[in-house]
Amino acid sequence: MKVKHYIFCILILGLIVSCSSSADRGSSVNTFNYDYEPSDSELLSTNIPVISIQVDNNEEVNEKEYKWTCTLNVTDDLVPDNNKSISNIKIKCRGNSSFKHPKKSYTLKLASKEKILGLDKNKNWVLIANYADNTLLRNLYATKTGKEIFDNLAWSPSFKSVHLKVNGIYRGVYLFGESVKINDKRVNIQDISDF
Repeated sequence: MKVKHYIFCILILGLIVSCSSSADRGSSVNTFNYDYEPSDSELLSTNIPVISIQVDNNEEVNEKEYKWTCTLNVTDDLVPDNNKSISNIKIKCRGNSSFKHPKKSYTLKLASKEKILGLDKNKNWVLIANYADNTLLRNLYATKTGKEIFDNLAWSPSFKSVHLKVNGIYRGVYLFGESVKINDKRVNIQDISDF
């Protein structure tokens, strides 16, 4: 039974990679459009949670340093216990080559550990734009499939697809999830960055 499961996972990953490879060749399918403004009810009708970030003074987050603070609101019609509002969050852009894309990814640093969208409590979270992926599924299903195939992994990040609004402007579908960090609860290896 497990062999069939592995084969199914590999076929799904192959399909995702082949469907989204056009984005890597410069396709404009996943273009960023500030003019598209769906209502909250339209977004929630997709059964995907909505994360709204309100940056202090409506400023645009456009650098990879924690220069801004914000409030995060989570709305999840499927699991009302996930609904919450968290303030005094530090926010910055993230990514290297992806930082150049018009649809930015973000890192969030909370003042205290919080459980968000059913994921384990933590202070550090990411919002990944997946700008170069037309399916918006590669990262999500690669991590899920990895967990299924390699059930002996000590830790692997968990993600949820979300709609993101920043300062009231719809930014698109993002992956919300755990950031990769070296510590005993996540990636338990020696940190050699100080050597």
